[in-house]
Amino acid sequence: MAIVAIGLAGLVSTWAAPLGAAAESNSDGSGEALDEAVRRDDDVRAARKRLQQARAEAAALAQRLDRAAQRFEQARAHRVRLEREAAAVAADVDAAVEAAARARTAFHKAVVASYQQPARSLAAGKAVLESSESSEALHRAALVDRLVAGQAQRARRLAQQSQRAQRLAQQHRTIQAGMASAQRDARQAAEKLRRASDAAGQRAERLAGQLAATRRDARQRIEAQREARRRHRAARAGQAGDGPGALPPDAALAAMACPVGRPHGFSDSWLAPRSGGRAHKGVDIFASRGRPILAVADATVRRVWRNNLGGLAIDLVDDRGDRYYYAHLAAAHVSGGQRVAAGQHIADTGNSGNARSTPSHLHWQYHPGDGEAVNPFPLASTLCR
Repeated sequence: MAIVAIGLAGLVSTWAAPLGAAAESNSDGSGEALDEAVRRDDDVRAARKRLQQARAEAAALAQRLDRAAQRFEQARAHRVRLEREAAAVAADVDAAVEAAARARTAFHKAVVASYQQPARSLAAGKAVLESSESSEALHRAALVDRLVAGQAQRARRLAQQSQRAQRLAQQHRTIQAGMASAQRDARQAAEKLRRASDAAGQRAERLAGQLAATRRDARQRIEAQREARRRHRAARAGQAGDGPGALPPDAALAAMACPVGRPHGFSDSWLAPRSGGRAHKGVDIFASRGRPILAVADATVRRVWRNNLGGLAIDLVDDRGDRYYYAHLAAAHVSGGQRVAAGQHIADTGNSGNARSTPSHLHWQYHPGDGEAVNPFPLASTLCR
């Protein structure tokens, strides 16, 4: 896409400052009339209004993508739970079938033994032996009673074991049907998330183009007006030049960047179930494939490597010693030992590793002090929302 390194909200925030603050800065008594004229300029006010609308559009895009990401996470977790339940019931089915087989074998041995005794009923024994269904044993209890009293109890046990195996098999079939439905739901949620990400990206491109044109026109007008004001002040005061610029913020968060370029969506999936009995130890930030992945802070690349779960991955350690794990990348643009700056484009979103069946996203982990992972959702929300 055309806007790969800068998100929509970042563009809006960046462009808002020149349209507002630049027009209103450097005012003194001699320039108040000119400053007021700039503030009242119809094109500038219209540009500010469009910027406000763009902010609202960016927020709405993020909310829609967050909801789509949450629906996909819920569908994926439901599918994993059903898979685990199906595996447990399958084991119960196997055990019940084996128990029924042992009961049938014991019962038939007893029938054969009684059949071989002359004093027993040959016809009854043959009728029982020729029964192909275990459920017929109870229906022929009268014949069994003629053989030995204990055989009726064996027949009931056989029928009970067979019925239990049948119930468990039916339960397993029901769970498998639910799994199929859950898999369909997960696929549909993934497709909706892909479509939402692509649509958001296309909408962001259109807005970026419109805002870029507005910015150019407004900046040229404001700069011309500022130059006119500068000349006016120079002529009046015999000197030129503007005042000092604003100091940069010193708070740590102010120097950090969202790890995925906008538009994107995510939800709190910390400790959500994953395949193989694992729990999710990060946040999945969904975005269309190839969306830029950014360094969250001034940091050093510890390593770039591939692993079975994360696919193509990057470890960053910032200047405070905190580590950030980036996984499922489509491409990496840095190498081990390299220094990177906050907001630098270091990789592209993808679905490598065990995420091949999911929409493109960044799996992002936060390890304060290079220790155990903690829930990164609050940090992602602070930086990206």
